Amino acid sequence: MVLALGMPALFVGNGLYLLTHGFFVRAEYARPGFPDDPLGMKAPERTRLAIVGLHSIVPWHRGGIGLLRRARLDDGSPAFDAKELSHMSDVRRLLGVLLALHAVTLLGLAALAARRSTRPLARSALWAGSLVTLGLCAFVGVLLVVNPVWFLTGFHTIFFKGSSWRFADDETLRRLFPDLFWSDTTLLLGVGAALQAALSLGALRWWRRRAG
Repeated sequence: MVLALGMPALFVGNGLYLLTHGFFVRAEYARPGFPDDPLGMKAPERTRLAIVGLHSIVPWHRGGIGLLRRARLDDGSPAFDAKELSHMSDVRRLLGVLLALHAVTLLGLAALAARRSTRPLARSALWAGSLVTLGLCAFVGVLLVVNPVWFLTGFHTIFFKGSSWRFADDETLRRLFPDLFWSDTTLLLGVGAALQAALSLGALRWWRRRAG
């Protein structure tokens, strides 16, 4: 069922709605072991610019990439260069597609659940989609354990052009979002999606026992 294939986007999208806020940046920067900026950017400036970066990619923020164009370092110079603006524009489009699929899946599931005659289809879609999600999470988890560099390189190669996603250590995006930030983000989204899928399966099993 097509709806079941959209369930991973639904579960991951739920996590993205939660993580694309300033509190996540602040929590990451405050956590033990998170690297300081190698060029000495102070925490308030780094936090400010990182939150601007998050706001620039979420579809519901009307400022969009213009936020990055207007962003300035504390010394008054532009915070982001043309390559960074182009990459973040690509990220915004990709995120928009994912969240659109999230919305379509959620609305489709709700529409099926709203009518008694189609509720079995909703439960079947949720069941199958949860299994698909757990399978994908397990697959990605194995790849990250075996060769995280290969996985991340492959992911970016599929969704971004050439080396547009590679940045030098002195470029702002790299300074704001080091590897640990993305490792934590991937882990939280993956664990969150797997947990939602497992809870969905548990709820459906409980309902079947209760109904039967």
